[in-house]
Amino acid sequence: MIKWLQYIRKTVTVANIRKNWTQITIGTGVVVILYVISSVSLHVATTLLEIDMKHVFYVGFLTGSLTVGSLSFLLLRTRSSNTINPDAVVYAAIGALQRNSEVRNALGATLKVGGLRGYTVQNAHFAVSKFGWVDPRVKMLFQVDGSNGREGFATCEAVKHQGKIQFSLLALDLLDSKQLLLVEGKEEKLHVKGILRGFLQTERAQYVAQDKVISDVDMLSEQVELDSTLHSGVTEEELMKKAESEKLF
Repeated sequence: MIKWLQYIRKTVTVANIRKNWTQITIGTGVVVILYVISSVSLHVATTLLEIDMKHVFYVGFLTGSLTVGSLSFLLLRTRSSNTINPDAVVYAAIGALQRNSEVRNALGATLKVGGLRGYTVQNAHFAVSKFGWVDPRVKMLFQVDGSNGREGFATCEAVKHQGKIQFSLLALDLLDSKQLLLVEGKEEKLHVKGILRGFLQTERAQYVAQDKVISDVDMLSEQVELDSTLHSGVTEEELMKKAESEKLF
């Protein structure tokens, strides 16, 4: 008994819960749905004992179909709300860069995604230090080629907030001049550890110290700020349809 308690104490930790919260949520939802369906089915079965087996079979078939449909819908909704599509983020970033006058003056009116791209994805999770839901986000660095022949690298952090892609940071480094253009977000965001712009910090890019650590509390605060600009966000589905029509990828 003591060994079991020690095992549970070591296993059920904040880190493990946070790491596996998706599986825990899905498992809990499945158990709840199965319990409800089983209870309803048992009640129906006890009240339909007077009818023939043919109708009982129909009722069972309908109940099973509804159960499978409900579970499939739950799984799809869970996956969609907890992940973010990097390709959709690239398309949204290119659009935001092309709308910026400083970027157009530097690279030209037409921008294309270059061959180099890297990103890290952080799935949605419950914040432990402050109760709340942290939206999924992606940190990305990708090459941008301008129509005037100049080249840059875009750094961004995008958040999927209430189903729409929004940027907490979008910046562009012009590699031939060390010029840094901040398109969206605050300058202090460039100092956050983990922003992929750190890979550029050589003689080709303006140096910015990345000495700030961001926590779940900070990300929840960012999400509150994003509520005021939610109308400007675009869904992943809309972005990918535009990207396919314009043959971006």
